[in-house]
Amino acid sequence: MKNKAIHILLILTFLCGLTVTAYPFVSNFVNEITNESHIDEYNSEVSLIGEKEKSAILSKAKAYNEVIATEYYLDNGDVTNEYEALSESYDDILDFDNSLIGYIEIPKIGVKLPIYHETKPNALTMGAIHTKRSSFPIGGKGTHSVISAHSAYPSQKFFDNIDELKKGDEFQIKILDETLKYKVVEINIVKPDDSSKLKVQQDKDLVTLCTCYPYSVNTHRLLVTGERAKKTLRTKTVTTKENTHDPVPEIAAAAVFGIIMLIVWRKMRGKEN
Repeated sequence: MKNKAIHILLILTFLCGLTVTAYPFVSNFVNEITNESHIDEYNSEVSLIGEKEKSAILSKAKAYNEVIATEYYLDNGDVTNEYEALSESYDDILDFDNSLIGYIEIPKIGVKLPIYHETKPNALTMGAIHTKRSSFPIGGKGTHSVISAHSAYPSQKFFDNIDELKKGDEFQIKILDETLKYKVVEINIVKPDDSSKLKVQQDKDLVTLCTCYPYSVNTHRLLVTGERAKKTLRTKTVTTKENTHDPVPEIAAAAVFGIIMLIVWRKMRGKEN
């Protein structure tokens, strides 16, 4: 009876260990499929929008960016009346189904994430967010958009590996039917309240990717800034299905754990016989 209880305990331990080992892979895989679904819906919606409507949508974002490009803070830290009035319409600018603005792709590290308005509840658990007090990522000189995402989030990989990016690497933002390409020109590690690297530069088109740093410690922020490449692609929206996450480490770990548990179980049976 005692040995039977030990066997049951071993089996339960094995199942628990397998579940813990496999959870990050399974959860990340499911969330990637969900992200792809949201991006597909975005592309489908955009494909139905006419040129006149696209122009009207972009004009609102441009008006917002023009205010962002000015000194909209007062000496006491408050914002100007102009920005206050404009910020009330923030959620309605580039809003495509469920606060989705567009999406970002970083080929070097296999990232493809939807970008949501910062004000959307729980947006950081779903993808990347646009920082409200930065330019909308529609391109143009005198714009500096800030796109933020988690690192070390338990159920999905977001910006975990942007520390692997180097100067010269590229990423792209997809808004409407445009693909805006950016080349990394600057990498900085700053305190959370340091926004000096996020200011608009009137002659430049910039996007900064922001995440917590170091990994799982989060005392600082890692800023990866890209400057707009000269060429912008205007293409038909084509969705490709791809799983950017490599499952090999998790599968290998699960296999090793299973082998160890099998050896222990056989030894226990050998002692019985």
